[in-house]
Amino acid sequence: MTTVCLLLVPILGLGATVQAPRKELQVPRITIDAQDPSLDAIAQAFDTNDVPFHPIACSWEMFPYRPETRFRIAYDNAFIYLQYTVQEKYILARCDLKDDACWPANDSCVEFFVSPGSDNQYLNFEFSCIGYCLIQTGEKGTERERLPLEVTKQVKRKSTLGDQPFAHKEGDFSWTITIAIPLSLMTEQDGAALSGSAWKANFYKCGDELKEKAYLAWSPVNMPFPTFHQPQEFGTIVFE
Repeated sequence: MTTVCLLLVPILGLGATVQAPRKELQVPRITIDAQDPSLDAIAQAFDTNDVPFHPIACSWEMFPYRPETRFRIAYDNAFIYLQYTVQEKYILARCDLKDDACWPANDSCVEFFVSPGSDNQYLNFEFSCIGYCLIQTGEKGTERERLPLEVTKQVKRKSTLGDQPFAHKEGDFSWTITIAIPLSLMTEQDGAALSGSAWKANFYKCGDELKEKAYLAWSPVNMPFPTFHQPQEFGTIVFE
């Protein structure tokens, strides 16, 4: 058995499955000395505050390729801050940041799914390796609403790969994307009221049109095939 979290492992001869436990993490509160901080200042604040990285490593056996992917998360009164680091053999960035109908999951992509309330509503934030952003909202099993570009532009993001599209590349690549999501896109509360709150969430890595596909999750998704839109399988994030 590898150290990677394998999902829905069959118990031969019994037809049963092993249900992997859902994960939980603490979201630290950080202070950045700027009302509208730059992404470079945010990246520095992650380091200054020793915000830890968490691996995105749970996968499905049918997709054995597992690029090394990590994320970290923090918040303040106005934003949730995310940073992903990825090491992979293939990268692709066809989505142009001006395109309002592209699907970043086809590119080299990281994702943040979150349910701030106690109902069945959740949001999915999907980011290509050059920072193309898709946001959808709604309930599972319904036609999810795609938010327009004027909304996604409120989400700050910066990638070490720049922001210009490129064709499929094969080699040895490392990239980092830093993100600031306004809390106002997710909740009517500000960060001062979030302390002690718990939200359901998951963090993913994918790339549907890469030469070798990978589907990775932070908290295990106990389904027999890759599927991220499973809010009942989300882990928990607790705001310090």
